[in-house]
Amino acid sequence: MKKIWLDLEIVGDIDDAVTLIFAIETNSNIKAVSLLNPSKEELSFVRYWLDISKKDITLFTHYDKKVKNKNETHPLIMKYQNEDYPVYTLNDVTDTKGYVVLGGGAYTIPNILREKGFDNFVLQGGFAGTNVCKRTILEKFEGKDKCRSFNPNIDIKATREMISSQVNIVFISKDICHDSGINIDFVKTINYRYTKEFLLQYLNESTRYKMMHDLVAFLYIIDNTFIETTKVSLKEEKRQWFSKHSEFSKKEISIDWNKEKFLNLLRG
Repeated sequence: MKKIWLDLEIVGDIDDAVTLIFAIETNSNIKAVSLLNPSKEELSFVRYWLDISKKDITLFTHYDKKVKNKNETHPLIMKYQNEDYPVYTLNDVTDTKGYVVLGGGAYTIPNILREKGFDNFVLQGGFAGTNVCKRTILEKFEGKDKCRSFNPNIDIKATREMISSQVNIVFISKDICHDSGINIDFVKTINYRYTKEFLLQYLNESTRYKMMHDLVAFLYIIDNTFIETTKVSLKEEKRQWFSKHSEFSKKEISIDWNKEKFLNLLRG
């Protein structure tokens, strides 16, 4: 059974928070959560949900002044606070076997975990263009082989070290992440109590759609049959990302997906 490590950024963009809540509500194999440069409120929010879970999940933090995140903490995060759940640093990590690491925006922590011996990662970010994809998922990416992608660009140095390493990485490409929107009508059909309640508070009867980037990546770890990937080398030029087929690469990127199956997995 896979042991899962969640590397999250619980700040202004709420999808990491939703991923945490959904993960602990639906999966018993979450063994560790890590946070980069967390604010007091962000750390307290994660402590609250790990305490609620009643599972043996270790919480790690890492502080790196070189990595800047300008997002402000979302007000909804402030409603869930706990100061008592124990916190460790990455220096305390000893067990590296059998993990899959889910990573989001800043790749500093995944890169440190790679250096410690972790060798399986699912990271949302990067771009798969028309040169590798079977179809264009979203019209705005029609004809594009290169694209800026916010997530790898947060920490270019750490990302370059990750993609040039010999560890196994699956990237969930920007085109699929941007097709992952859900609205309040869908949220009302979700059968997981905490996930549903949190999303209802966030959307608050709004008609807008919210992209669930990290949740797509998490669900890929649980059931990889709804996303098709191909082996590639991932490249960056002037902060634009592109992929090239590479038969013997240990890096894969998503090239197509079954959105309906994703929604069914999320609905429960």
